[in-house]
Amino acid sequence: MKYSIYIVLCLILISCTNNEVNSSKTLLTTKMLVLNKDDFNKKLASTRNAQLIDVRTPEEFGAGSIPNAINIDFYSDDFEAKLLSLDKEKPVFVYCKSGGRSGKTAQKLATSLYTEVYDLKGGFSNWSK
Repeated sequence: MKYSIYIVLCLILISCTNNEVNSSKTLLTTKMLVLNKDDFNKKLASTRNAQLIDVRTPEEFGAGSIPNAINIDFYSDDFEAKLLSLDKEKPVFVYCKSGGRSGKTAQKLATSLYTEVYDLKGGFSNWSK
């Protein structure tokens, strides 16, 4: 009998703890969207304090980029540190050449609890068409 009460109390405690964790997770959500070129441009143009990040190499960036983009090379040793130094409260728009690197980057930002993350579908190759 004593053990039964102990088990019931433990289950209640675990249940309450899980509910608290789940409710706090709902407060920390990330809006992450992959947008086509037109929607990406509209959203970027209408967003205050946007952080536009080009994750291509410096050579790719030098050959052309979206105006006002900041280059953070996906392959650099300090990529993650630079990426995670962005303001989490400001929307982040990210692109690469065709969408692979920016997709991984967007996922990283989302799991790091950035509030808004937008990935350009098809990357710069699609944007420059």
